[in-house]
Amino acid sequence: MKKITSLLLAILLITSILASCDKGTAPQGDTIIPDQPQQLESGEPEAPENEAPENEAPENEAPENEAPENTPTEDEPASGGSTSSGGTSSGSTSSGGTSSGSASGGSTSGGSTSSDSSSTPSELVVNVTPTNFERLFSAENERLLSTILSTPVQSADVSSLLPTMPISHCIKEPAGNGGYTYVYINVVKSGYNSCCSKILSSGYAQYTKNEISGKAYNDSTKTVNNYFATFVSAKAQIDIDFHESTGRMYINITPRSASVLPQREAKSYVKPKGHFPTIFVQYGLEDIDTGEQQESSMGYIMRLADGTFLLIDGGEYYDGVETRIYDILKTLAPDPSNIVITAWILTHGHYDHVGGFMKFADKYANDPTVKVKQVVTNFPDDSNCTQTPLTSAHYYVRNATAKLKAETLKPHTGNVLYYADVKINILYSQENYLANNSDGIMGNYNGASLVMQIVTAQKTKIFIAADHPVDGYYDNYNWCEGAIYKWYGTAIQSYVTTTFHHGYGGGADNTVYGVIDARITLWDCDYARSLDVASFECNQFFLDRPATSIYQCYMSCGSSVTILSFNNHMAFATVFPNFPTYQTAMYNIAR
Repeated sequence: MKKITSLLLAILLITSILASCDKGTAPQGDTIIPDQPQQLESGEPEAPENEAPENEAPENEAPENEAPENTPTEDEPASGGSTSSGGTSSGSTSSGGTSSGSASGGSTSGGSTSSDSSSTPSELVVNVTPTNFERLFSAENERLLSTILSTPVQSADVSSLLPTMPISHCIKEPAGNGGYTYVYINVVKSGYNSCCSKILSSGYAQYTKNEISGKAYNDSTKTVNNYFATFVSAKAQIDIDFHESTGRMYINITPRSASVLPQREAKSYVKPKGHFPTIFVQYGLEDIDTGEQQESSMGYIMRLADGTFLLIDGGEYYDGVETRIYDILKTLAPDPSNIVITAWILTHGHYDHVGGFMKFADKYANDPTVKVKQVVTNFPDDSNCTQTPLTSAHYYVRNATAKLKAETLKPHTGNVLYYADVKINILYSQENYLANNSDGIMGNYNGASLVMQIVTAQKTKIFIAADHPVDGYYDNYNWCEGAIYKWYGTAIQSYVTTTFHHGYGGGADNTVYGVIDARITLWDCDYARSLDVASFECNQFFLDRPATSIYQCYMSCGSSVTILSFNNHMAFATVFPNFPTYQTAMYNIAR
C-alpha cells in the first residue's frame, strides 16, 4: 500500500511540473553579475527591464503613498527630492538632454537597454529605472519640453531674456559665456516658488529640479534646506539655487548655445568585458624631464563602471604631465587602444589645475587611441577677473576644448551630473562667489572653484573642494563670507575629501573638516610643502588625528599614485610610491 501511495504522489508531482512548463514558467537560479549590482538612489534593487518597481505607480498614475496634489502646479513648482529629476511623462528614462548613452558602445533608448546578440556573457547591461520623484513632472511640461528640445538652439543675447521676477534683486553681473547672474537676498520659500511660477508662465519648461537637505552644522535639531531648478527655452537656460539658511537666491541665465544640457537622470550603460571596478586615482605631478615636483597642484582620474574615465583638473603646465596622465589612462583602460574620457571637469582656471589639460590637448587631440567627449567648466566672465593670466587661461582652455572636438557643459550650483554609475552634486559655482563680493570683481580667483560631491554606486561620497576658501576670504579688501557648510550642513559628510586649496592658509578651518568628517583625506601637495603648512589651523583637524585604519591622509608626492576602491559606503586605498616602477602592479590591482 505504501508503494502505491508513493507512486501516486510521484505521478502527481510529475504532472504538476509538466503543467508548470506548459505555462511557460521555469526554475529560477542565481544570476552571477560582475562587481556589485547597481541600485536605485533609494537603495532598492533595480527593477527588471521594462518593469516598474513595486513601489512605483504605473505610467501617468501617482504612487499610492503620494497624493496627486503633490504634482507641481503653477502656484507651487516642485522642488523636492534629493536627486536631479526628469523623465518623460510616461516614466521613460531617456528624455531631453544632449548627452548620449553609454560611451562604451551601448545605445540607450527610453532607459531600457538590452544587449545585442553579439554581446558576450562577460558583458553586462546595467538598466536604470527612474524613481517616483522623477515622475512628478506634469504631462503638459513634458510636451512643452519635448518641443523645445527638438527645436534648434537659437543664439541670443540673454541680458533681457529673464522674466520680470516678483521679488527684487540686489545685483546683476556678467557670469561668463554671455550669461548673467541675479542675486536676491532675504528670500523665503514662497518667494522661490513665485519666481519658478513666473518663469514657467513665461514660456519656459522645467528641465530638472533638486533638493539637498541636512542638519545644521551647529545645531542638530535644525534642518537646512536648499532648492534648485533648471528651466529651458530654445534661446536660454535658467538655473535657480535657493539656500533657505541664508535667504540667498541666485538666478543664472545662460545662452543655450553656450553649453549642452546635463543628463536629466542616470542612464543605462554597458560594463566592459572582464573585471573593471570603479576606482578613484590621485596621481603625483612632477616634471618628468627635470624631476621637479609640482609642490601644489591637483589632478584626479576616476574609472567608471562602463570603462570610461572622469577626470578632474590635471596639474601644472609642466613638460611630461600629459604623458603621465595618458600612461595612467592606458594602464587602467579596458581597451588601451580606445580610451574614452566621458568628461573632464576643470574646477577653475589657475594653471596648476588646467595646465595638464592644455598639455594633453596639445599632444593627444589627434591621437586615435583617446577621445575626450565633454569638458565641464564654469569660468567667470573675463571682465570680472583682475588677474590677467586668468583671462589668458580661459582662452587657452577654450582653444584646447576646440582642439579635442569636445562638447562644453557649464554646470551651476544644484545641478546633478550623471556619468555611468556615479552622480555628481554641484554644490558651489563661481556665480555664488561673484555675488558675495560687493564690487563684483574677482581678485581672489580661488573662490570661483567648482565644489562638488561625487557619489558612487556603492554610496561612497567623495568631496572635491578644489581651491575654494570655505570660511571666508578677503577679495579686493572686501570680506566675503563662505557658505558651504552653512548652506548644506551634514549633507556634505563624505568618506573621502580633498584638502581645500592644497592645505594653504585661508582655505578652511576645523569647522568645515569636522562637518565633512572624512575618513580619508587626499592632500594635493608634495611632502616638503606639507611640512611648510602643517602648522596652519586649516590642516590641524586631520593632521592631529593618528594615522590609523580609520583616519588616513595621502599626498600627491612625486610620481606616486593612490588608488581608491569602493564598497558599502567606504573607500580603501592602495599606494604605489612610483608609477613607472609599479605600473604592472597597478594594472593588476585595478582589475
